[in-house]
Amino acid sequence: MSQQRGLTRSSRSQFWDLIDSIRQRQSNMSVLVATAYMEEAERFDWLVAMNAGEVLATGSAEELRQQTQSATLEEAFINLLPQAQRQAHQRSDPTVST
Repeated sequence: MSQQRGLTRSSRSQFWDLIDSIRQRQSNMSVLVATAYMEEAERFDWLVAMNAGEVLATGSAEELRQQTQSATLEEAFINLLPQAQRQAHQRSDPTVST
């Protein structure tokens, strides 16, 4: 088990299979999931982008990409961050465009 991720790859897969099963059986049920993985967040109907306990934006993945004029959800999240944090991401990953 990875200390950073908390779940093994197999456990993550089982978790998402369970969530998908619940959503198929209970279409009127809300499922609240927190993740730092944008590829997982893409699966959600509605997102709340947060930083340090502050809500930065809400909407679908497509709405957040459009709102921030970003190609990916990860770029959208970075573009929602305060300027100093955006700059830190740019320095640590030169492929990030803001």
